[in-house]
Amino acid sequence: MNKKVMFLLIFISLIIHTDSSQAISAAAGPGVIIIDTVASQDFKEARKCNLIVQNTDIVPLQVHFSTQGDINDSDIIRINFSDNNFILQPDNKQTILVSISAKGPGTYQGKILSSFCSVQESSDVTGSGVSFSASTKVTVNVYGEQPSGSVTNVTVHDISVNEPLVITVEFENTGNVVASPYFTAAIIKNNEIVDTISVNSTEVTAHNKQVLELVWDSTGQGTGNYTANIEIGLYDEILYDNNHEFIIILRDSLKSTPTPTITHNSTVTEEINTASNKNTSKITYILVIGIIMILLLVIIKQVI
Repeated sequence: MNKKVMFLLIFISLIIHTDSSQAISAAAGPGVIIIDTVASQDFKEARKCNLIVQNTDIVPLQVHFSTQGDINDSDIIRINFSDNNFILQPDNKQTILVSISAKGPGTYQGKILSSFCSVQESSDVTGSGVSFSASTKVTVNVYGEQPSGSVTNVTVHDISVNEPLVITVEFENTGNVVASPYFTAAIIKNNEIVDTISVNSTEVTAHNKQVLELVWDSTGQGTGNYTANIEIGLYDEILYDNNHEFIIILRDSLKSTPTPTITHNSTVTEEINTASNKNTSKITYILVIGIIMILLLVIIKQVI
């Protein structure tokens, strides 16, 4: 009799345990995510997809996301969730934006685990304190190559006192992924660094050229010979490292030569003088003709 009672108690205990383990009801989808993306050294080329979680239970559930497999290596793959470790109320669902970015080309596989845990502990609620997980298979196909680029047409000009120095560089992205070159310069006088300047990384799309500018405020610097040590790089690779000489001189020294006399005025003057000479010649000619005619008339009268 005692054995039967003990067996019955064990059976009831198993039923209660089974019921509690099956009490949490939740879902996560889609079941499979396949993402195609390109490699990006700074993980900026991210692809986004939706992961929908739903609480179909009668108790609030805490939702937590984690990753397994290749996609759990944050040095190669980075996965960001728009929300994590949040409470999902009964009969509610929420869409989570998942951003996936990769550093190197290849095919990476793994799982996103959506874990649900009840947050109420009450003897009246079936399954309190029980956890449940749903997995989503993830495949990330990463294309592309390491970013590359080249630097041409570095320009540095002489300036006058307190005038800004504008350094221009033409950068060409020779790769097939977005490149973000860095651009720095050290300003040197008498073998001493007087200032350093840099510009924020500029994103240059694949197979494109872009002019980069670096501006140095020379206010307060004296005249003399200077050197700009210019360095341009792409992540860990230095693409350009060279010195460019320039001079800061007084503003008067930069004035251009005087503008030559406009020839148009002299031409007009010459035309006026020529016209005056022509009028004088006409008057003289008339006077000569008149005198000749008068002489002819006098001679004719005497002959008659």
